Amino acid sequence: MMADLTREKDAETNRLMQEHKDKAFEQLTAQMSEACKIEDDLARGAAEIEDEYQIKNRERRKKKKAAIEFIAEHRATVMKRKVEKESEEKAEHEEDYNQWMTADCIYLEMEKAKKQRQRDANMEVQKIQIQQMAEKQAKKQQEKQADLDYDAQREATFSKDRAFQR
Repeated sequence: MMADLTREKDAETNRLMQEHKDKAFEQLTAQMSEACKIEDDLARGAAEIEDEYQIKNRERRKKKKAAIEFIAEHRATVMKRKVEKESEEKAEHEEDYNQWMTADCIYLEMEKAKKQRQRDANMEVQKIQIQQMAEKQAKKQQEKQADLDYDAQREATFSKDRAFQR
């Protein structure tokens, strides 16, 4: 009888373990099924987002291309106008330049003549100053020579006087 009870208890324990394993297997299967479903939903959502992104990206590229073409046309127009305006301004500037150059040449000739007269006057003043400096230097030299002659004469007189006293 004990052996029967032990067998029944072992059978009950095996049955409970089997039920527990089955329950865990069912939960694991349900979780895996749920995970697969979530993964499929995520993949589907990612694909939809990617499709939307591609569509928006294409639209953005088209808009950008159209904007670039518009800008290129606008630049070409602006450059053409700028070239025309520069050409007109260049012609006006050339005319003004020629008038200024004529007036400038006349002014420069007058200034050149004025400077030459001033240079001539300065040269004359400089010659007079040089002559005065030379005369002053000569006068200084004469005075110095006179002082030297006087000192030499005094020394000679002093020497004679000394020689006479001896």
